[in-house]
Amino acid sequence: MPADAYGPHTALLVVDIQNDFADPAGSLYVPGGEQVVDLANREIEWARAAGAKVTYSQDWHPHQTPHFADHGGVLRSLGVTDLVVVGLALDYCVHDSVIDAVRLGLRTTLLEEGTRPVELQAGDGERAKKRISAAGAQIR
Repeated sequence: MPADAYGPHTALLVVDIQNDFADPAGSLYVPGGEQVVDLANREIEWARAAGAKVTYSQDWHPHQTPHFADHGGVLRSLGVTDLVVVGLALDYCVHDSVIDAVRLGLRTTLLEEGTRPVELQAGDGERAKKRISAAGAQIR
């Protein structure tokens, strides 16, 4: 998104861009995941320059974790009303993060260029995008 799309009530959520997913040698490599890194870095730079919040998630599974569903509310307490999402993988963590954000009332935009699907079954990425749109998020 252009830098002017960010502001003090916007947060950029960078979902699970980590070596296991983004590096072709990673244990859970997402095809094309390495192509998301430069776009995410550009968005981080633009968001910070505009005074937006930048948040990151990392895929790991402790017994209790601050996911939106059970332990969320952090973005709202910072005055965030709009969320922009990039990351891996579209058909898993990105999908779930976007759906949760919309459910919690955040105006949510997925940057399509900033994500890639795992595609365990052909069409998983397209199905995820349809569910994201149906939930009320924008896809750009």
